[in-house]
Amino acid sequence: FLALLMQKHLDDLARKAGIVAQWADLLRDLHRLQQACIRHRNSDWLVRTDAASSVVALFRLAQIAIPPRLRQTQL
Repeated sequence: FLALLMQKHLDDLARKAGIVAQWADLLRDLHRLQQACIRHRNSDWLVRTDAASSVVALFRLAQIAIPPRLRQTQL
């Protein structure tokens, strides 16, 4: 139920912005968005894949910040 509610909300936001959401493509692009922790020279780094333009647009519509591509962390 929550997934359908979220999809409806995002559809409404996209419609207001004049964007036609193709859910199969969006889900594929979201699935490709991943993050990994890498240790390099005794430092931990979080590295994420590039975000497709459709994912960037979706996050922007939902007012969600995409994590930086690379950031140092203390795990």
